[in-house]
Amino acid sequence: MKSDIHDDLFQSLFKWARRQDENFSTEVFVSIFRHLQRNEPKIAAKIFNFLTDSKYELTLKEVPFLNISTQSSMDMGRPDIVIESAHLVIFIEVKLNAGFGDKQLFRYKSKLSKEKYKHTCLVTITKYPLEYYGLTDSELPDVSLRWIDIAKSFSKYKIIKPISKYLIDEFILFLNRSNLTARG
Repeated sequence: MKSDIHDDLFQSLFKWARRQDENFSTEVFVSIFRHLQRNEPKIAAKIFNFLTDSKYELTLKEVPFLNISTQSSMDMGRPDIVIESAHLVIFIEVKLNAGFGDKQLFRYKSKLSKEKYKHTCLVTITKYPLEYYGLTDSELPDVSLRWIDIAKSFSKYKIIKPISKYLIDEFILFLNRSNLTARG
């Protein structure tokens, strides 16, 4: 039986991530970011700068020293993504269809305000506009992005290596097929 649907990488793997949509999307995003960090550092720096709305401009020399981790347990919760170096720490909270936990972003902002780093930033990546989540002023992130913004950002960079281009193209296809880039 021949299928007329493109058999893309991440959609094929996604079927094994039952009820783990958010974690799967987060891990794919971070895996691609780490790949770019090692293989396309200029692109990794641009994506980092995009993620932080250029609140901190990462230089090419700093890219290899970024530590990018997922699901880091801390006393105030577990940010989906933590990016840190000697001078900065960024918490990224990812949401697909669920809302934020009780005071989740407030706890993350409080933790960041107590950090020793010169630069801190709380970023959210969501499916819907932030207003949908009904956050209070004390919970508002420093940067609010949507998956559609991520897809647009990834698609505009001049990728040099074929494997990098393939991974990014597949990720954008996955975001589109998962209905994460729909306007809402």
